[in-house]
Amino acid sequence: MSASLLSIIPGLALLVTGFTMTFYPDRHRVDRTAEFQRRLDDRMARGTDSYFEELRTIQAYSKPSPIKTIRRFGILFLLLGLVGLGLNLSR
Repeated sequence: MSASLLSIIPGLALLVTGFTMTFYPDRHRVDRTAEFQRRLDDRMARGTDSYFEELRTIQAYSKPSPIKTIRRFGILFLLLGLVGLGLNLSR
């Protein structure tokens, strides 16, 4: 019984993660946006001339993911979770 219970945990985790990413994508995005803005403000407080490459990296590569991308991954996680649970429960 405990082995079968442990085998469904990854599927349940994928379902919960996929559900929150699909139906509440702003929760993830707000955290990422705040972190991005904090890093940018910290960098700008040190001056614009020093560490130009660091500033360019922050501006170019640290932007939060679009909501559409978060939702697509959420749907993928939901599907993977359902497949994982289906495979485990069909044994």
